Amino acid sequence: MTSTRKIALNILNNFDTKKEKIPALIRQSFKNKTLSKNEENRIKASVNEVIRYRGILDFVIEKGS
Repeated sequence: MTSTRKIALNILNNFDTKKEKIPALIRQSFKNKTLSKNEENRIKASVNEVIRYRGILDFVIEKGS
């Protein structure tokens, strides 16, 4: 079974590199995977929160490096 964190990371990486929309990337990532509804919801929430707080996260990472 694939880790929900790995799937979320893959979605975020593809968002940065391919510049595709999040819903399309999520649909592609869920295709051919046997995930429970809880796992799907956790992935969607994680991805959306990272995107929402992206500016703050980038700022904190920049200041810390």
